[in-house]
Amino acid sequence: MSKINKKAITVVLIMSVIPLSAYCEDVRKVISLEECKEMAMQNNAEVKNASLEFQNAVDTKKSLFTKYFPNISAGGSYFTTDNSAAKFVLLPGIGVPIGKDGLMGGVMAVQPVFAGGKIIAGNQLGQVGVEVGKLKLDAKKRDVLSGVERNYWMLVSLKEKMKTVEAAEALISNLEKDVENLVDAGVRDRKDLLEVKYAKNDIMTKRMELENGISLSRLALAQYIGLDPSEPFDVDTAIGRDLKEPGYYLADHDIAVDHLPETKMLDKSIKAKKLEYRLKVGEYMPTIGIGASYQYHNLLNSNHSFGAVFAMVTVPISNWWEGSYEARKKLREVEMAENSVEQARELLKLRMQKVWDELYAAYMKVSLSEESVEIAEENYRYSKESYDAGMLSMSELLDDYVRLVTSENGNTDAKIEYMLKCREYVDATGGVAGSGSY
Repeated sequence: MSKINKKAITVVLIMSVIPLSAYCEDVRKVISLEECKEMAMQNNAEVKNASLEFQNAVDTKKSLFTKYFPNISAGGSYFTTDNSAAKFVLLPGIGVPIGKDGLMGGVMAVQPVFAGGKIIAGNQLGQVGVEVGKLKLDAKKRDVLSGVERNYWMLVSLKEKMKTVEAAEALISNLEKDVENLVDAGVRDRKDLLEVKYAKNDIMTKRMELENGISLSRLALAQYIGLDPSEPFDVDTAIGRDLKEPGYYLADHDIAVDHLPETKMLDKSIKAKKLEYRLKVGEYMPTIGIGASYQYHNLLNSNHSFGAVFAMVTVPISNWWEGSYEARKKLREVEMAENSVEQARELLKLRMQKVWDELYAAYMKVSLSEESVEIAEENYRYSKESYDAGMLSMSELLDDYVRLVTSENGNTDAKIEYMLKCREYVDATGGVAGSGSY
């Protein structure tokens, strides 16, 4: 076998044991926007904390429910003394011998019959707490999803601009070769070549800035969705494939305001204030309870045990005067909460209109930016032809190319701004948007 064949076989064997990925570029997992949202719902710290707060509200309600059941207590004590003549004093000068040591104990159960409505109001307040906790969780999920979209589209915007830079690099490189040939042929001045090189360096600077921005934006998105920053991933950069017109999202603001978590929480706040008023009134109402007890002791040098049933009535008399003023304060708080709800509803509807106006303006900006790209493309083609014919300077040609790049980047930003405004409007209207959701 020849030396050449031996070398060829050796190379083949080495390549067969080296992973194919070693010869390929870093293959990144592409994550869609929906996948990012799902990961955020599972991993985002703010969502987790809001879920824990909701569970706390559920447990609080369950703990309040136990107030309906008897209160059972038990206790006991043991004593010993070095004086067997120790006495238990009944009245001054009258004592009963209790012996050298002894044991006392008992158990008692008290069932509340009437507590001024505090138990019922407390349980209802606990239910309101659960409902508010759920609304807060929903609002937090909504805000986190909006944050996911902002971070996601920021990364997409930077990557789209990187595509523009890469296209610019290819065009400038070709233009540089053409100008070098023209300069060598004496057709063009060397100043044209220097201007091209200056433009090339400017593009390289923009590339470095974009690379840093993409790296930081990717880290920010990874942190937001709970992804390991060391795990390579990429995002789907296709945008504008299905941009719906603003009318698709338009909602009746008078109806939509009732679907917002903020509005529902304000309504719950009124109910909570009313229940707090009932609790405050209940503090100054009589309380009634019935119970039973069993006691045991071996005092007086003998064992004794006995049981008893009883009823208890407590009437807070001296606090009634104070309670009337406290109750009035609670009633005023109810009225203040009702006033706040009406004001908040109007402000929320005002915000809906503001976001709608911004959404429509963003849509118009998309249309204008697309028209600008078409004009810039046509203008650059005309300038290139004029330059090739010697009728246009290199600086003018590069200026027209900068306009083209700027218009393309502006179109990307306009589309992303419109999509984010669509999301913001859907959030502002509580998901009651046109013929479908975002």
